[in-house]
Amino acid sequence: KNECWFEPTAALVPGKDDTSRIIVTASQLNGMDIGPQLYTWTKDNGLTWSNPAQSQRLQVNPLAYDIFEKPWMSPWYHKSTNTTFMIGRTCFTQDILPSAGIKGETHAIWAPKAQAQRKNLKPDLIFSRWNDEIGDFAPWERISWQQAFDEPENINLFTSDVSQKVEMTDGEILIPVTVGREDAPASSAVLSVHWDGARLAADNVGNIMSCTDVRGFHEPSLIRHDGRYYMTIRNDLTGYVATSEDGLHYDEPKEWCFEDGSSLESYNTQQHWLAID
Repeated sequence: KNECWFEPTAALVPGKDDTSRIIVTASQLNGMDIGPQLYTWTKDNGLTWSNPAQSQRLQVNPLAYDIFEKPWMSPWYHKSTNTTFMIGRTCFTQDILPSAGIKGETHAIWAPKAQAQRKNLKPDLIFSRWNDEIGDFAPWERISWQQAFDEPENINLFTSDVSQKVEMTDGEILIPVTVGREDAPASSAVLSVHWDGARLAADNVGNIMSCTDVRGFHEPSLIRHDGRYYMTIRNDLTGYVATSEDGLHYDEPKEWCFEDGSSLESYNTQQHWLAID
């Protein structure tokens, strides 16, 4: 079968008296990259794991023309409020005739039958949170982001399901986002949001970073290290990197290179960070 695990992401959930847990989510790649997402927990630093489970509460919204709006998220722990979130985006799939060994579903934006609806298929920023009482995630909700932009009706705003985010000392969350506009290459920015106990809402957005090469900038990831913020950005031709002093405003993105100036030669894929203290 044409199956594998795709985009695994982990979040450490601290506990009392060495009772920390780790949650890992992964998508099941079965013919396309928006497969079902499953999660598993470990309470002993990876020695044993719970059976992979698919949330029964992360809803799929049926639309016309056999199109479905689906959540695509990964876990992230918010220290200030001891909340385990899932943060990501919506995406759209369409049922098509199945082929041998391949699930009969594809990205709606690429499906010929869905082209008439393409302008109505706007990805969105979404979140969910873990509920210990029910042992599952809550139904996903949309992040309120429109107030941070002029003319938000002309923008498609979303983040990668596995992008790295940063929590500020005051609990504010920095989410790297893709800023899309109809018939134009995409851009990247950082959105600052807060959690009020019921919803995630944007307070501010940083400078918009643009690239005209092919599809532009996509799927940025963010990290803080030694007082600076580092963003890596996907492009069809090469990887890019940008730095910031405050986490919102970044210098001009540059091609990601080794110290000798040679290209990293990473293209058309996500890049991520690992900080070693």
